Amino acid sequence: MASVHSAFNLMKQIYPQVDVNSIVSPAMNLWQEQSISQPPILTLRSAQKAWDIPIVDQHYQTLLDASSQAERARLVAVSAKDSGSWLNALPLSVLGNLPEDNSFRISAGLRLGARLCEPHVCRCKKLVDELGRHGLSCQLSAGRHSRHSALNDSLHRALISCKVPNVLEPNGILRDDQKRPDGLTL
Repeated sequence: MASVHSAFNLMKQIYPQVDVNSIVSPAMNLWQEQSISQPPILTLRSAQKAWDIPIVDQHYQTLLDASSQAERARLVAVSAKDSGSWLNALPLSVLGNLPEDNSFRISAGLRLGARLCEPHVCRCKKLVDELGRHGLSCQLSAGRHSRHSALNDSLHRALISCKVPNVLEPNGILRDDQKRPDGLTL
């Protein structure tokens, strides 16, 4: 309908007898069936946004009302004004903002509420559902350990540059109780 209203003056020049109401009437009836709002004012009818927003807002509210508390929180967060700004960032590895394929897949999946994995039991003995959100709060999460490892790597390089002998802790030393042994018991 926005296209018809935006091209109205051109249509009048080409075909002066054009009856816009006869063209728009069926579409207007369909729009009014879907929307509880009034049609946009005449000056805004040439903008598609003016037609879309009332229906999109109505669907969004219906979706929020039918959602669980966790889904509601996700929907509100992804609907915030600048929540999609990360999609406009220039992905440059030099700046450190070029995510690996798997990181991007997980980030997008969390935003969209998509299934990220098969349900399974985590190392911490808690159930992980198909949405994969458990990893965001798990005490044994790899995110915490990657920051720990990055700090260890920085210290390792600093010590090497000072010619101080040192060894990074090896992988696979977790005990059955998921605790790490101290440096003396290695």
